[in-house]
Amino acid sequence: MATSIKIKDSTKKQLDELQARILLEFGIKLNHQEIMERVIRLGSENINLVMMETKPLTKEKVDHILSLSQDFGIKTDPDLIDDILYGGEND
Repeated sequence: MATSIKIKDSTKKQLDELQARILLEFGIKLNHQEIMERVIRLGSENINLVMMETKPLTKEKVDHILSLSQDFGIKTDPDLIDDILYGGEND
């Protein structure tokens, strides 16, 4: 037996976009119900990922994360870092 649920228009749009991406990237046509069943199953198996989306960081946690940064006393050049990470024009 199927049950209807209410979702925001923006969420419905995201569901439609997900449906289109699945078709384009995998060549599989899933209806909304099949997508929702998969998403709910994945969410049930990965509850921490679901809760990370809605659990804001506390000020204490932010302060702790910021306290972990260190100054190693080395001058850096953002362009050089980009070249190393993403490949320079000469690569």
